Amino acid sequence: WIKMAQKDSKLCNLMISGSKYHTSTIRNAMWYKGEILEIGTPRNDIFFITNNSIRNNFDLNFGTKPNQKLVLYAPTFRLNYYKNTYFLDPEILIHSLKYKFGGEWKLLVRFHPNLLNKNYKELFNFTHNSVIDVTKYNDMHELLYISDILITDVSSSIFDFSILKRPCFLYMNDLETYERGYYFDFHKLPFELCKTFDDLNLAILKFNYNEYLNKLNLFNNELGTCEKGNSSEQIIKWIKEKVF
Repeated sequence: WIKMAQKDSKLCNLMISGSKYHTSTIRNAMWYKGEILEIGTPRNDIFFITNNSIRNNFDLNFGTKPNQKLVLYAPTFRLNYYKNTYFLDPEILIHSLKYKFGGEWKLLVRFHPNLLNKNYKELFNFTHNSVIDVTKYNDMHELLYISDILITDVSSSIFDFSILKRPCFLYMNDLETYERGYYFDFHKLPFELCKTFDDLNLAILKFNYNEYLNKLNLFNNELGTCEKGNSSEQIIKWIKEKVF
């Protein structure tokens, strides 16, 4: 993997960064010595626009209603696949969300693409009437865009979703045994860390948005986040100047 990463980095003329922290990670972990544009990431430009057609198309294809709220459960993959790792009780979860935030809820479940070749449907209770399998949905950022709440673990989607300033919970019952490592101390992130399903439910019921928002803003300032929604435009400008 290291040899391939070093080779790939030599092939790149430009890398894109969404924060000062991301820039340092590119330098330290990807063997890249070329130019870096610290202008935000193109995939996140979607979070700065209003596009009702994304939710309308989702409702049409999955049978949800415009007034229903959506919680997205999107864990990353493990080298070992244990059903218990992804345990969520949809009925209890939906009840907690309804009690705390009001409204009617649907649970979107998106497993990592690396599990598409595995029988991922054995890892979760997809039979519950509140659950919608969106594992094969082709755009993760559209799912983030339409979701009211994100539940994940060590996925980098937490940084993208934080732009929307919506509630996010980290649910990871295998934190001590997770084998792929991570860059942050997850106890110091602005997102509530839950090691059991009971912890997750309690975190939802005790959630305080103002406290969360303050922690989130401080965290993004520490990262040096530079997302403004015009990354794609700036990259096109760079290409035109360099190439044409």
